Amino acid sequence: MTKSENKEMWKQKISAYKKSGLSAVKWCEANEEKIHTLRYWINKINKESKENSSETKWVSIQSSTIVDNYSFKVTVGKALVEIPESFNRAAFEDIVSILSKQC
Repeated sequence: MTKSENKEMWKQKISAYKKSGLSAVKWCEANEEKIHTLRYWINKINKESKENSSETKWVSIQSSTIVDNYSFKVTVGKALVEIPESFNRAAFEDIVSILSKQC
């Protein structure tokens, strides 16, 4: 069995375990699996899912006005936010809050 086939098999087993409503120990006893193996695969698959979903997802926005003169720039994690002289403080705080959670 290849690694990818083994991983797919464990994804199916984990799905069956979750649908069963049994505790991990009871499910393992009923399915002749070791609890440590089940927990290993749950952690491994969850970790891979988090790594894949933590990539930055950019969203395009349309603006009705273009502002060329920025009074300052703020870096939050990997993001650079250019702030115009006249800016909406509440919107800026929301942007920084969102970026802080993402970066």
